[in-house]
Amino acid sequence: MSNFDVGVMISRRVFGDCLRETSPYESLALYDEGGRKEGFSPVFFTIDQIRFADWTVNGVIRDGTGCFRWKRVPLPRLIHNRIKPMIHTPALTRLQRWPGTTLFNGENRLDKWRVDRILRKNPDLAQRLPETALASQEEMIRLLDTYGSVYVKPRDRSLGLGILRVDRVGKTGKVKVVEANGSRGEIGSLSSFCKIFRVVGKRPFYLIQQAIPLVEEDGCPVDLRVTVQRDGTGEWQVSGMVAKKGLRYGIVTNVAAGGVAVKIDPVLKTAFPDSERREQVRKHVVETAVAAARQLSRKVPYLADLGMDIGVDREGNVWIIEVNGRDLRITFRHAKELEIWRDTFHKPMQYAAYLLNHTKRAAGSDTAFLTPGSLRMKGKRSGSVETAVRHLAEALSKNDTVYVIGKGVADLGEAMGIEVRSPNTRGYLEGALGELKRLSPRWVQVENRPTFVPHVKRICPDAKVVLSLHSDRYLMPPHLETKKRARFLSICDGVLTNSQFLKNRLLRWVPELEGRVKTLPLGVDLKRFLPREDPLSMERRKRMRKRWGIRESDRLLLFVGRWIPQKGIHHLLKALPKIIQHESNIRLVIVGGSHYGKNLETHYVRYVKKLAKPLGDIVSWMPFIPHMDIPKCYAAADLLVVPSTGSEAFGLVNLEGMASSLPVVSVRTGGIPEVVEDGKTGILVDPAPQHLPKALADACSRLLSDPDKMKDMGKNGQKRAEQFGWSHVAEQWVRLRSDWEKTRFHVQLSDLGVKRFC
Repeated sequence: MSNFDVGVMISRRVFGDCLRETSPYESLALYDEGGRKEGFSPVFFTIDQIRFADWTVNGVIRDGTGCFRWKRVPLPRLIHNRIKPMIHTPALTRLQRWPGTTLFNGENRLDKWRVDRILRKNPDLAQRLPETALASQEEMIRLLDTYGSVYVKPRDRSLGLGILRVDRVGKTGKVKVVEANGSRGEIGSLSSFCKIFRVVGKRPFYLIQQAIPLVEEDGCPVDLRVTVQRDGTGEWQVSGMVAKKGLRYGIVTNVAAGGVAVKIDPVLKTAFPDSERREQVRKHVVETAVAAARQLSRKVPYLADLGMDIGVDREGNVWIIEVNGRDLRITFRHAKELEIWRDTFHKPMQYAAYLLNHTKRAAGSDTAFLTPGSLRMKGKRSGSVETAVRHLAEALSKNDTVYVIGKGVADLGEAMGIEVRSPNTRGYLEGALGELKRLSPRWVQVENRPTFVPHVKRICPDAKVVLSLHSDRYLMPPHLETKKRARFLSICDGVLTNSQFLKNRLLRWVPELEGRVKTLPLGVDLKRFLPREDPLSMERRKRMRKRWGIRESDRLLLFVGRWIPQKGIHHLLKALPKIIQHESNIRLVIVGGSHYGKNLETHYVRYVKKLAKPLGDIVSWMPFIPHMDIPKCYAAADLLVVPSTGSEAFGLVNLEGMASSLPVVSVRTGGIPEVVEDGKTGILVDPAPQHLPKALADACSRLLSDPDKMKDMGKNGQKRAEQFGWSHVAEQWVRLRSDWEKTRFHVQLSDLGVKRFC
């Protein structure tokens, strides 16, 4: 390894003291000592000393005489981040995106609410977390009623700053507020106190947390500072523990708030005289801290050092009070635990050596999904591409390491989300390429963006790059010139299509792709889209019909999809009067919007609403329903109508309806016939626009007049949907990957004339 492979980035405020060796927080000598044991000499610098024009840094290195000297060197491949800016600076953001460098501990300002949500996903850790809620007067009342005392703390501040304890005063309706140092404010009304709650943007600034009765020493509250770091094996280890003793009557133990750091053994001995009980508590603290670090690092990439505040109550139960994105090792120096203090500097250097030695070896075991980055992975502003990636990644991550690069990628089950934010496509792609360079995955699946592929091939030359197409839209102008289509597709190691229809179309355009194009259908979440007879589904039906003002005797037709001409809403509205002639108790609910998550009144939306106006309250428009809530809509319906006139590559709505035991009336176009079995799970009609309204009306009327047929089709559809469960789709994906592993295609990227990003 090179002498300049590893850097340590230190804040401007303490860097001068570090050079004079007077800083109580950092020791360049101890970092250097740890690095030299691993075979390298780290470079020390501040973020201001990076020259982004040529990606070099004017840093400090320790020479053979033990003196520090300045030297301009290439920006190190690995940087241990020790800065914690109040806000994300442009320079830090740029550094995080630079593909030539891995910044571990790059995101060390951890939001307490996000940390709580991540840790709570682990059932064992959830039992060790105080109940926590976003601050509001309603939550304050609820938690005070439950626990009598709560803590109010800012979401993103540390060192005990801004923390208050609120105690209920009997049944008077008043509260007592205790400040960090134990001084007591006036007793007052709860509503007056709640005025401190404020919102930054749409984000509550404070949390409310259950108060834990900590063990005490001499009437002072005591908790533990536990430093957890990755070591030379890449695994999380507890580097050391000290006790923090707060002021008498104080509510926090932080040194910055008047507390003191002391050795842990005397404190535990006082609290738990029985040696066996004491060792049990210590063991539980270590296990809890390591488990929390592992859980958190699954969702926050490149973590390497954590400082945890662990509380032990009077019964010996262990609680995770707070997790800091830096180890806050100064407490060990205060407690005169100098060997632990030294070890906390060595551990990051050991981890850096591990990363340098294992980057190439680890490459090849991971899979990365590169999403388009235009929509969030969850919520109302999510599309079918994001839904498919989310479920497939969650299923695959049970047996493999899976990364998902995109927007809004938190909470992806076992998969690790890599957030890339940018207001434009170029910025997003540059950030995504930087992440791929760091991850060095064996497989990269590019979702629905053919023009991303050559850039990915350049940045990950040893990876298999697969293009997953959900439609042919991005193979058409203006997204891709027709004459370039074959060249862009030919550089892919594989191409996935979600239907045989789309595969056949590709092969007509580019016959030489034969053998390289595979079909992988979209899936459906069988735990959310439930059959009609399921008790939860029946409850959903009752609740949604009541909300929509629909009687049980009404026959509810459902449309789900975007409000655009290709989805055929106008054909359905033209068919509705004919359906009403046969069945008078008809209602139609149209769910969706003109854009993902937006209710824009486009020309087409105005047109179809004008068509619906004579039908009165028979037609209801339901925009802005997140995909997570869509199963409730299917449960309320009797018949799903999907009148798409475009060449639908797959038609996911049909599959979701079938999983919900709904018979389907759809159109014989695109990949829809591969999902809906005509006459068995639904009825497919001819797509000719001039005949479509009549065909839809006839098919719907025929089914509505035969309830037994509808029931049979619903059962058949639900049974067929089981073949499309995400676990089955994941198994097919693994088999296809195995097929592609046996082949390799020579690609000349220079022939594409694509501008190099990195």
